[in-house]
Amino acid sequence: MKNYLRNAVLLSCSVLALIPLSVAQVPRSKHVWLITEENHSYEKAVVAMPYLMSLGRQYGIATQHYANMHNSIAALMHFVAGKTVTTNNNTAAFFNADNIVRQLMTQGLTWKAYQESLPSVGFLGISSYPYVRRHNPLAYFTDVDTPVQRLNVVPYPSDITHDLAANYNYITPNLKNDAHDGTMAVADAWLKSHVPAILARPEFQPGGDGLLIITFDEGDIGGVDSRCSKTDSTGCGGRVLTVMVGPQVRRGFQSTVWHNHESVLKTTCVALGLPRCPGAAQSANDFGEFFLTSGGATSGSVSILSPGTTSASPVHVMALANSSAPISAMRIYVDNKAMYSTGGSSVDVHLSLGAGVHNLVAQAWDTSGAVINKAQILTVK
Repeated sequence: MKNYLRNAVLLSCSVLALIPLSVAQVPRSKHVWLITEENHSYEKAVVAMPYLMSLGRQYGIATQHYANMHNSIAALMHFVAGKTVTTNNNTAAFFNADNIVRQLMTQGLTWKAYQESLPSVGFLGISSYPYVRRHNPLAYFTDVDTPVQRLNVVPYPSDITHDLAANYNYITPNLKNDAHDGTMAVADAWLKSHVPAILARPEFQPGGDGLLIITFDEGDIGGVDSRCSKTDSTGCGGRVLTVMVGPQVRRGFQSTVWHNHESVLKTTCVALGLPRCPGAAQSANDFGEFFLTSGGATSGSVSILSPGTTSASPVHVMALANSSAPISAMRIYVDNKAMYSTGGSSVDVHLSLGAGVHNLVAQAWDTSGAVINKAQILTVK
């Protein structure tokens, strides 16, 4: 009977693995804010933007976030549509593609695109320097090009300290202040001047549900930084700095988990309780490791039962987790990239891995919000 139950549990986990699954660690929020900066790699940002780094050290930093590609509008589309949509920075077209605005509207949720130097409410033109449409990806969708929805594209700054902000708020500094035409020091000073007003809002006070994500569209393009990850060095948009801020973000946390722009979108979808997430974000890994929804201490452990230190591919990974609170989900990472997610306290999966040395991590979340993991070095022959 015990073997039957164990096999049933493992079979259930295998079935769950076929379903796009986000570990339920990102807490629900009614107030998600996103600020995007331009064209600078992680290593430059951590040196040249002391205010942004001070926020990151106080809250959380994603150290392994890689842009999907170069090209402003294409890279930014991955934050809101989970795919490229267009590579034409000068297009005046509107695209009938799934996007975050469409998903918000299906759930009766609200949105705003706060755009610095926007000449008027609802302006969807290509440019009005120092505002450019290509840095406002929400302005390219047929869902937005309506008499009602376009009114959510508004000039920034407005009185956001007291404004009835939307559930989803996308802020774009103008070309002089987002590190595109101006310096990184100017961009950092802009953040230092404007972010405190956001953090003064009620949702960012203790016990609030506010979430602010500050990130970059792509790494340096003069270099060119086309890194994808530690193990895949070319062909993407480079390594970028991402800072997570909010009352529910683990203080002083630095993540080494591999992320891309769809991870930002997936985190937004999960936080806002959206049943679907556009494009590749539906199956992306979120920023769940940044959150600890319970302040209490939890004792627990993760055991990696298989493989040992060496294995052939496909690698048979078996792991079990236990905690003083029930285990809600587990995830397997290989070289900082999420490879498998499942509900429950056990993993039994075969993973195809290339020959060489890999860092294998089995991570578990319990219902109190605690995160438990176990790492080991694995050589695949």
